[in-house]
Amino acid sequence: MLYDPEEDNQPSEFSPVSGEFEAWWTDAAGVKQRRTYTTITLSSGSRQYWTMPNDIPANTVVSWHVRANDGKATSAWSDEGDGAVCSFVYDDVSPEKPTTTSPEYPNLEEVFWVDGVGVYSHFTIHSPSDDVVSYTYGFVGGPYDTVSAERPGAAVTIPYLPLSAGPKSLTVRAIDRSAEAAGGAHYDFNVKAGRAPVARWKLDDPTDSRSAAAETGTPARAGTGVTFGGAAPTGTTATATVGLDGSGHGFLTPDSPATDIRKTFAVSAWVRPAETDRNMTVVSQDADEAPGFDLGLRHQDSEPAWSFAIGGAQVSGGAPETGKWAHLLGLYDAETGKARLYVNGHEAGTAANATPAEAADAFQIGHALGAAGYGDQWHGNIGDVQVHDRVVVPDEVAELAYRKPKLLGH
Repeated sequence: MLYDPEEDNQPSEFSPVSGEFEAWWTDAAGVKQRRTYTTITLSSGSRQYWTMPNDIPANTVVSWHVRANDGKATSAWSDEGDGAVCSFVYDDVSPEKPTTTSPEYPNLEEVFWVDGVGVYSHFTIHSPSDDVVSYTYGFVGGPYDTVSAERPGAAVTIPYLPLSAGPKSLTVRAIDRSAEAAGGAHYDFNVKAGRAPVARWKLDDPTDSRSAAAETGTPARAGTGVTFGGAAPTGTTATATVGLDGSGHGFLTPDSPATDIRKTFAVSAWVRPAETDRNMTVVSQDADEAPGFDLGLRHQDSEPAWSFAIGGAQVSGGAPETGKWAHLLGLYDAETGKARLYVNGHEAGTAANATPAEAADAFQIGHALGAAGYGDQWHGNIGDVQVHDRVVVPDEVAELAYRKPKLLGH
């Protein structure tokens, strides 16, 4: 943009100016080349431009400056005084197609189906071109994004969380410094269904049981305040639950940890509180005089709410009701560092950042460890406790919490 100050009390737009451009570079033979160009005369404040000649060399620093000419005098060059020389490099070659590798999803000829839904994988993308600064990528069904390289020519690694099973495909493009894009490169892989829980207690044992059988994991011994053969939520696959009396004897435990809570995990259960006027724990895992995590009922501003607490984070939401069934699921995602809570198949509250401590002691059903011993005893029913060592994705959460409607009439 070139301007001419007001002259003879005339507005500046009546002051015509032209631009004098000059560009220079050193060619391959070491000879300094120079080109000049003068624009047409336009009114002051107009945009001036120069379409560069075709002999501009590629991969060479070309410098340029400009000055204004009003027909009587010229201004200083734009790089004089406080100004600076402008430079550019012309790139006439598109980047080479990138290659993609993944430790979790190797070539289909090596491993055809790989585990699986809810398990993070990582894809490393790299183009042989040394001036690539970013990559665009897109998985079939999402996500789609752009990731920048730490330095030109460096490879990038992107995480991917499969939300469904089946054949998948990743398309990537390399972008160089001049915003040229390489042709799309495709990477195909196949995702298995999400793996089963690492621990599960259906809690549908016979009424005279003194321990809960484990479909996966270690059987859980029951305190004297536990009654087997309780009612189950209708419309689910559960056939029975346990009733806990809210006393210090109302608990179950396998006397061993269910999972490493410093890694990704999810814990879920069907619950029916017999009261909602105090804090109560559905499941927890012991740490040093405190629970490593706690899933249950907590009071927020004198109102009860479902809660999942771990590593300094607490996510709360939903409205517990006495005598009403609810499905709870707490999730800690180690890849993102986020804690989430799901109530009846829907995310509740706001995901929070968490840094879990080691909690390698016993898994607990019905109470949580504190400095003075176990407290926050559950009063009510608990059924089908499950622990996963992966992300339970939203569709799976909805399936776990699904209750088939009961037909009341035609």
